This record gives sequence, C-alpha cells and structure tokens, in this order.
Amino acid sequence: MKNEDKMGTKNILPLLVEFSIPAIIGMLVNAIYNIVDRMFIGNAPELGAIGLAGISICYPVTLVLMAISLMIGMGGATRFSRALGQGKKEEAGKYMGNGLTLTIILGLVFMILGNVFLAPMLRLLGASKTVLPYAENYLSIILYGAVFQCIAMAGNNFSRAQGNPKNAMISQLIGAGFNILFDYIFMFPLNLGFLGAALATALSPVVTMLVCSTHYLGKNNHVEFHWRKPSLRRIIGCCQLGVSAFFAEISSERAFFRLPALNVLGIPPFHAEVVELVDTLGSGSSEGSFMGVRVSPSAP
Repeated sequence: MKNEDKMGTKNILPLLVEFSIPAIIGMLVNAIYNIVDRMFIGNAPELGAIGLAGISICYPVTLVLMAISLMIGMGGATRFSRALGQGKKEEAGKYMGNGLTLTIILGLVFMILGNVFLAPMLRLLGASKTVLPYAENYLSIILYGAVFQCIAMAGNNFSRAQGNPKNAMISQLIGAGFNILFDYIFMFPLNLGFLGAALATALSPVVTMLVCSTHYLGKNNHVEFHWRKPSLRRIIGCCQLGVSAFFAEISSERAFFRLPALNVLGIPPFHAEVVELVDTLGSGSSEGSFMGVRVSPSAP
C-alpha cells in the first residue's frame, strides 16, 4: 500500500502507533547529541569542567537553531499534509520546496550572523574570559553546520507528513550513531580535543540529511519538489503554523532565559556557568561530579 493511500484508508489507531513510536524514538535520539558531547568532553583530562561549561554556554544558541528548524519543518509539513489530503500534489510540492528553500536561507543567515556576533552573544549568555575561547571554538564550528541541521530536521518532518516516519527515525538513529563515532575518532585517535567534539556534532547532521534524502530520491516519494518562484504567501503560511513549535521549544529550556538574566543581574559569569552546569548535570548542589569530573563554583 502506498504511503499516500494508507494515510487516507488505514484505521486511526494503527496509524497513530506507526507514527508515534518513530517520533518518540527520534526525540530521544535528538537528546543524545548533547549527552554524547558532554560525556566525551567530561572524560577528556585536558578539558573536564571548563569544557562542559563551554558547551553549556553554547546550548541556548543551538536551541534557537533547533527551534527555527522545527518552526519551518512542522509548519511546512502541516501545510504540505493539508494540500496532499485535498489531492493537490503540485501545491504540496510547492509548500515543500518553499519550506526547504526558507530552511536553507535561514540556516545561512544564522551561520553568518552567529559568527559575526559570536563573542558578544556568548558574553551575554555569561561566558567568562576563561570559558569564552572554548565556547567560541565550539560554537563557531557548530554554526557552520547550521544549514545541514536545518535541512535534516525540516526534511524529516516532510518525510513523516508524506507517510514515511521510519525514514525520519532511521536517519536520526544513523546520524546519532555517527556522532558517537566521530566524537571518539576526532577526540582520541586524532587528538583534536574540543575541536573534535564540535566537528562531530557539526558533521553528524550531514549524515542525517543524506540518509533522509533517500526518501525523496526513492519510490516512496510521490510529490515533486517545486523550487522555482518562491511564494511569500506560502512562506508566511509555513511560519504561521510553525511559530507555536518555535516558542514551545524555546520556552522548554530555562537556560535560554536564565544565563543572560544572571549576567544582567551582576552575578559573576563563571558562577553563572556553574549554576547552569550543575543544573544540567542534575546534582542539585553547588558542588558535584559528572563522569569523574569535579564541578565547583570557585573560579580556577
């Protein structure tokens, strides 16, 4: 049975199970990206707590990138699904083409502006002089992979909307697996340290994107891309339905609001980093350990 046929004829409960389980697995896999980097960096003797603080400072920025990807992916996929359900394949293809085009543009803009204002942005988030070089090196490389991350997330949403949630799940699983592999290779055999962790996180979405693209190049794709003549109406339509996902993603992470607030209130930057780091590790105290690394609010 074709994906487009089963979406309109199959019972709701089996469809719910078929789509929800891969989506849940995909959400769990997305969390692996942050956990894996923290594990490898926490176990690196030359990095330890200061490296973990650098990642924590960068997290709100990567959260915004993820929120943008979700806004376009979920909003565009919703418009895509409605058009497909009405039998308007050409209109669905136009929404998919416009959504992915917007994703590429915003990813490039995010990469350029993020690198231009990198240091001021990290200082606003509470980076001290000690942590700033680590955070700059890490985030700068992550931003160069912003376009691929945006395309991968948006592409997965359109894949689900066309009735192929397994493709989205498999691409995320393979991407996460390569993230672990890249982390190990870059940080230990190649001895790239903090740079290696950033490269692994930046390159793994490329793998996810390539695996996801197999759906659009294979027989399960029944909708053609329409890249020409971007429509402002369709672009706005995608953003309108996806803006709630954007704010839901942003508001779900306290770090996005707390680190700048602590900095504005005059709390020393290093102390702000430790507050966030301790909360992230779930120790619930001002001193603890993670993967053998001691975390203390005292500046080095």
